[in-house]
Amino acid sequence: MARLMQLYFDPAVDHPIYPYLSIEHLAELINPNLNKDPRSLISLCIIALNAPDSARTLYDLMQNSRVEPNLDGRVLFEKYTSPDERWIISKGQKMSIQDYLIESIDVFEDYLNKSLHNELGLQHINLLLENMRIATREHKNPIIEILYNDTSPLDRIKEMISWFGIPRIRSISGNTNLPLGPDKENPAIEYLELEAQQIVFERLLGISKDGICGMYPICSQTEAMTNELCFESQWERKSPCPFTQISNLWGLPAKIL
Repeated sequence: MARLMQLYFDPAVDHPIYPYLSIEHLAELINPNLNKDPRSLISLCIIALNAPDSARTLYDLMQNSRVEPNLDGRVLFEKYTSPDERWIISKGQKMSIQDYLIESIDVFEDYLNKSLHNELGLQHINLLLENMRIATREHKNPIIEILYNDTSPLDRIKEMISWFGIPRIRSISGNTNLPLGPDKENPAIEYLELEAQQIVFERLLGISKDGICGMYPICSQTEAMTNELCFESQWERKSPCPFTQISNLWGLPAKIL
């Protein structure tokens, strides 16, 4: 699906066959006409990803597209989330797909809050999740809506940002742009903590091959924030930094030293 989205905005993009062309190969076997309508194919992928049984849902949707070939993604999503069309059993309870999606958002938000240690909680992600709740209650999916909005690519990107905000961006060199908090000047606190959790995991699991802290490009922009311990022994630092705040909360120094 990600490849199809890229192709929709940049036809010159190129990817290896697997896994990126898997959906197109599957469509060729079930309903080749889907490959002539990338918006419908992307919509089917999005709907399937929102299902509790994604693979079976994608297969069923592709089969149904042979019977109803002219339904666009917006109508398909509305039908899929309508309580008159489909029900599922979740945790022993019968519920509509719409209720299932809203419950999934609530559960995700609860788990995310529990994984954070800062007192401010979610400052940015909670707004995105509320946007998703609102869209789901209206039987809409923002990405599908944007796909069928016949405006310029730039306007579509602006519309996507209005729904989801500017995302966290991390370059190959390690430079990171984090979404802003309520003051529109400083990064939202949850992204700072989640970023710190990620770099601790990367260091412990050996993903950071050279041993350098993943936050070094950011921290080095602040005077006196970094020292030689940032290059290999981050947990030995005494002065506070994103890495030590998380490693101390998890009790890592006592376990490693």
